[in-house]
Amino acid sequence: MTDAELIDRYTASQDEAAFAEIVSRHSGMVYRVCCRILGDPHESEDASQAVFIVLMRKAGSLRRKQDLSAWLYGVAVHVALQALRKRTRRSRMEEEYTMLRETGRKGKTETDAERILVHLDRELRKLSAVQRQAVILRYLEGKSQKEAAGIAGCPQGTLGRRASDGLASLRKRLARSGFAFGTVPLRSLLESEAEAEIPETLASSVLYASKRAAGSIEADGAVMELAEGVMKMMIWQKVKLAAVYVSAALVVTFTAVLPVVLKANEKGADTVIQGKGSEAHRQGKPETRTALFCIETLDGIFGFIDKKGNIVVKPEFGGAGPFSEGLAAVNVGGKSNIWGTVGGKWGYIDISGRMTVQPQFDSAHPFSEGLARVSIEKKGMYIDRKGSIQIVLADHTHYYWDFSEGLARFRVIPGGFGYMDKKGATVIKPGFQGAKDFKEGLAAVKVDEKWGYIDENGTFVIKPRFSFAYSFSGEVAVVHARIPSGRGYINGPAQLMDKKGKIITDPGRFDFEYIGKFSEGLAPVRVRTGKKKTKYGYINKKGRIVIPPRFDNADEFSEGLAAVRVGKRGYGYIDINGTFTIEPQFGRAYPFSAGLAKVGLKGRRSLSRTLDAVKEAYINTAGKMVYRQEVRVLNPMVN
Repeated sequence: MTDAELIDRYTASQDEAAFAEIVSRHSGMVYRVCCRILGDPHESEDASQAVFIVLMRKAGSLRRKQDLSAWLYGVAVHVALQALRKRTRRSRMEEEYTMLRETGRKGKTETDAERILVHLDRELRKLSAVQRQAVILRYLEGKSQKEAAGIAGCPQGTLGRRASDGLASLRKRLARSGFAFGTVPLRSLLESEAEAEIPETLASSVLYASKRAAGSIEADGAVMELAEGVMKMMIWQKVKLAAVYVSAALVVTFTAVLPVVLKANEKGADTVIQGKGSEAHRQGKPETRTALFCIETLDGIFGFIDKKGNIVVKPEFGGAGPFSEGLAAVNVGGKSNIWGTVGGKWGYIDISGRMTVQPQFDSAHPFSEGLARVSIEKKGMYIDRKGSIQIVLADHTHYYWDFSEGLARFRVIPGGFGYMDKKGATVIKPGFQGAKDFKEGLAAVKVDEKWGYIDENGTFVIKPRFSFAYSFSGEVAVVHARIPSGRGYINGPAQLMDKKGKIITDPGRFDFEYIGKFSEGLAPVRVRTGKKKTKYGYINKKGRIVIPPRFDNADEFSEGLAAVRVGKRGYGYIDINGTFTIEPQFGRAYPFSAGLAKVGLKGRRSLSRTLDAVKEAYINTAGKMVYRQEVRVLNPMVN
């Protein structure tokens, strides 16, 4: 089946297998492009997820569906460059990337192959669409001529000529940039790229990210920021987008919205539609439970368990989100697939499993400070815990985020970012190029390509001077200095700053490429330990390394433990001293919450040509499994 046919199937009926096949065919190439630009496997996987979220949102508006591989290649380059030079001017990004690769290695000598790859992306994009597609399929994705012709929907001979002509043209273009291929044959160089190692779980992680972005529950913030940044670029290029910001709450007026919600709640907040509640609740006993944990069947039906692994709400929902402030969004009547929930209506259940807000919404987000974003027929609003409308939002030119410290970000296109209060009134007028949530009384905002910090009155307390800045956490914030590079600027190393704007990091022999969120006094950091090699460790709030960088990945601490990855052994959990309390053994691991953490186990079995079943579990802080389940993922071996 050709790429064009798969896109048609996906856009016509949200065909799960069609999207999975697309991811299977092209995720490796996308990852390698991102990895070549970013040089970091973890960031490259995030960027790959963002690329396919863009595809998911834009699939219906692709003009040349048969050129999907070339389109994905171009999006991958844009996403990776955006990740490399976050929020710098797009016209400078390629130049800055080249200069960084050529001058930012502190005197290290690049090989001929590395210098060629710096210019490869730019020259490849100058080929004709059919030549670019053929080169990508044959040499960067490593397809056979027969496979490539089948994907492109043309005879094998035609595909072969396009690939040969494209390679010759690419060789000439690179030669004009001063590259000779006596010692580094271009075809061999490209084919070596196609053979580069990719993570075994790449396709599954891409589909999981797409699933979160397509559903009503918030996707990973960093991944969505990359995807939305590229989609915004496309808007300004006047390229039509399909289903932009599917999960964003959009609205117009009270008309036809308020009556629907009021009618749905006439029965009262305690009316039960699906979740019948726990046995204790039915018998009138007080609930002592503090949290429920979402489970999923192999058929994509969702329910909830308690901390001991007992099923409290049997699997009956077409979708479900995490508990937040005692409530969780659930879907009634919809159908779940590997990237989201289609159809049905969303409501909210409480900790006893009772439906307290009736299923009536087309999308529903977690509660934050007593309010949750929902939408009905593309008309968005914030509701309270009883399901009553508190704020009706503006039109489709506005986008909204959750409340934090009494204020919520919103963005006007054009116009920029601003903040509103819980009455829906604008308290800080839109005008910022970028903005973060308020944390500890301050919010990071961007003006004139520089980030600084404002207070709740909109007054700058730390003047804009950084290339990027994150929210405060534990009285410190992570910032990146602006370093001149050619005609523009690039991100400097990550540094810690206090609320007076003073840099407090003293990394010594380390330059931090990344500093995560502080939790329980520590934050994960990524440092470069060799050419193209990075490791993760932990620092304290003084910027001093307290757990040496020896992990391949690391998350924030939660309930005294942090998930870290050690090579092929996988993920385990360490304590604040860096000692393993749960040995590395998992394919993936998530933070602890209310005493449990979800982990991925070894082993998978085939369900169909494109889908496998993989094992997951919830474990307690002692490492004991309290619940096991199988869920659907893409078969990574399908090509």
